[in-house]
Amino acid sequence: MKETLISAEYIYKGKIVTLRKEQVLTSHGITATREIIEHAPAVVIIPMMDKDTIIMVRQYRRAVDQIFLELPAGLINLKEEPLEAAKRELVEETGFLAAKWTFLTSAYASPGFCDELMHFYLAEKLTLTTTCPDEDEVIVTKKMNFQALLKLITNGQMQDSKTIIGALLAKQHESNASF
Repeated sequence: MKETLISAEYIYKGKIVTLRKEQVLTSHGITATREIIEHAPAVVIIPMMDKDTIIMVRQYRRAVDQIFLELPAGLINLKEEPLEAAKRELVEETGFLAAKWTFLTSAYASPGFCDELMHFYLAEKLTLTTTCPDEDEVIVTKKMNFQALLKLITNGQMQDSKTIIGALLAKQHESNASF
């Protein structure tokens, strides 16, 4: 099943993504073209005030020209550990610090064409501090009933995959432990 790389060329190198075009030999002996996006790894934070209240962020996403209600998330800086990135991103985007952190899982965003690996963390025992979003981010923090978020997911009204995954992981964690 594995493919053999024949050649690769970089089409675009940006600040967040790099696009490369590869020629590969498939396991069936066919030469094929693959377009691959290289993307820095990211963290997704599920900030729970208590078992009934989750902290969400609302922000505009240019790629789909929509405002999304989603979990706080962000890129991991070079040489930064995922947990440290999660702590930094939680403060930057929500203004909250968490006294308790639980790693839930890691998952690829869209492995058919992108190598972005997302690390999911449950953040609990939150205390409010000050937000400090990146200069190009306009983020609104929103407290939300956790069951209402789960209902948005089951009704098909939530379209952000990292939020769906994170909320379902938190629900599973809640079933196995108490907040």
